[in-house]
Amino acid sequence: MKEMISLEEARELVLANVDPLPQETVPVLEAVGRVAAEDLRSDIDIAVFGAPPTSWSAFMDALEGLPTLLEFDLVYVNDSTSPALVENIEKDGVTLMDKLTEKGMKLSLALKRLSEALEDYNRLSLDSIRDGVIQRFEFCTELAWKTTREYLIDQGYSEGVDSPKAVMRKAYTAGLIKNEQGWVELLNARNLTSHIYDEETAQRVFAMIQNDFLPLFRQLADALELE
Repeated sequence: MKEMISLEEARELVLANVDPLPQETVPVLEAVGRVAAEDLRSDIDIAVFGAPPTSWSAFMDALEGLPTLLEFDLVYVNDSTSPALVENIEKDGVTLMDKLTEKGMKLSLALKRLSEALEDYNRLSLDSIRDGVIQRFEFCTELAWKTTREYLIDQGYSEGVDSPKAVMRKAYTAGLIKNEQGWVELLNARNLTSHIYDEETAQRVFAMIQNDFLPLFRQLADALELE
């Protein structure tokens, strides 16, 4: 009975009895299934959705700081971008950061800044800091409902998510938030600071932000699994 040889020995025997094929230049579309004769290098194609023109320069500067010598081929997608190009990007592209992730990161940072402002006020008790807290609350409210909207869209809710109250109503129905009355008061307070602003209103809204609204924001961030 013939003795079995190992897989490595068999591989060496095969390689010893074959000659490598010569290198051949072929079009990329005809190279499927072939092995490259040497390492390939290409530029990095990035499609950016929703970035305003004012941010393009800063975005490019950030790319220049990355540890690579590869070139970046950027496309800023907007309403005038070819539908065929957008379709190809969505079909073949890999999502690096979607709208939910982007807005979630902004919401997490905004909540951190709101907490810091509240800590500053507890130390110094200045009206200017209190007013800054209220402004940060307004910003957090906008990000909270818009981040929640992206989450709901990802979950299949495509209708009835076009306003703060409509979005949070869907979020309550979906079990994403629990304190119905608290969120109603939060949204009402946000509307109040937009239209009527006096010392009494400022004091009342500030107290609600510190005692009621910041915990609601944090509970929402936990439900959205934001870091």
